[in-house]
Amino acid sequence: MDSSIRRLPGIGVRREKLFARLGVTTIPALLQYFPRDYEDRSHVVPIGRADLERKEPVLVCGRVGTIQEIRPRRGMTILKVVLHDETGAVEMTWFNQSFKKKQFHTGMTVSAFGRIEWNYGRRQMNTPDVEDGEPQGQGFMPLYGLTDGLRQSDVRKAVRQALTLARTEQDLLPAPCRPTSHSRFPLVEAYEMMHFPKSREEQEKAREQLAYEELFDMQAGLCLRRRREGRRQGIKCGPNGPLLKQFFDQLPFALTRGQTCAFLDIQNDMEGEVPMQRLVQGDVGSGKTVVAALALAKIVENGYQGALMAPTEILASQHYEEFSRLFQGLPVRIALLTGRTGARDRVQLLEDLQSGAVQILIGTHALIQDDVQFAALGLVVTDEQHRFG
Repeated sequence: MDSSIRRLPGIGVRREKLFARLGVTTIPALLQYFPRDYEDRSHVVPIGRADLERKEPVLVCGRVGTIQEIRPRRGMTILKVVLHDETGAVEMTWFNQSFKKKQFHTGMTVSAFGRIEWNYGRRQMNTPDVEDGEPQGQGFMPLYGLTDGLRQSDVRKAVRQALTLARTEQDLLPAPCRPTSHSRFPLVEAYEMMHFPKSREEQEKAREQLAYEELFDMQAGLCLRRRREGRRQGIKCGPNGPLLKQFFDQLPFALTRGQTCAFLDIQNDMEGEVPMQRLVQGDVGSGKTVVAALALAKIVENGYQGALMAPTEILASQHYEEFSRLFQGLPVRIALLTGRTGARDRVQLLEDLQSGAVQILIGTHALIQDDVQFAALGLVVTDEQHRFG
């Protein structure tokens, strides 16, 4: 299950690169690339009875009639395919997509999903999502985040193939640890219900289970790590001194109760002897960054260096700008290291980091390269994106 998505039929070098843009390179990563939304395709609507006032996409099914491609002007093509059932007909249209003409032949049965409108005296459906044959219990169809060159049908097909392979895998969660507060499904069924649910309720049950198992896996990993490390002694920081006082004094706002409580917990850990491992959780805009800045200020005040690693260059740059404002006027040197850092600047930065002149280093995964050597690294903050918010 750790194998590349190239193992799946239809995934060649080109498509593998497109999936890689989405951060999907392995089969588990594909299974965990959850839909951003769903379309209700649980009911087939008769073409002639579709409510044209609702303006919502509907699922219809019928036989292909006439197929026509016209060229109203140079550089433009319009493909028109008439689909009809016993109640009426609808004209499906695509602009500058001549290649789709090969997908149709008169008399074939297809299902189409899209908005039906009344134009020029007839029903029309512009750029519908079409599949061969009658709907096969489509239910709620997933909508994925895409990149140029990758279609929804490409991702859906790949996910279905990955689910077929995954059915041979055993459930990862030990039986005694399984939740009892809601229905329990085998792991592969939970993934299938997340990607292709029959209802919103089914998708929510699967989401709760997968969220539980992800948190369980994270907690189990932390427990194992603590057990392996035993009572290894960490850095014992002293009480807050002049640098923390200056930092607090020049903050342009007062800390919230949540921020204060979070930092007090971190402060107590840092002044103890056991290595700290904490997860700071909060909504967007709740002020997690200033809590991280306070912790890094404390480690610098105790003679050590700090690092903050972000998942993207944009986020790393935003953190650098924010930290530069928060530490303005304080005797703390902050630097930014990403894949875009120039060769000459990188050499100088790494020298200053190894000498201890740079006290807080902010960057992407460029921070964990072999040539990045700290003089005395004391605290690391990772700002990571999580699937379940």
